Amino acid sequence: NRRFLAATSLSPQQYLRRVRIEAAKRLLEQRNASIDRVAEAVGYRDTRAFIRAFGAIAGLSPGQYRQRFRAR
Repeated sequence: NRRFLAATSLSPQQYLRRVRIEAAKRLLEQRNASIDRVAEAVGYRDTRAFIRAFGAIAGLSPGQYRQRFRAR
């Protein structure tokens, strides 16, 4: 844990959360899957937990992010 933190400035849990949210961003930009499906696809069983984590990292809800950044 100490080495990981020193190398990334993040704990393993924080790093995993960021990786999952970055994957969710790509899915939200490219697909029409529901927020529930996106949450499940990136490893969240609880959609509400996913929405909170997404908002904390991205600064937007998943729905807001999709509206703003979806490829048209």
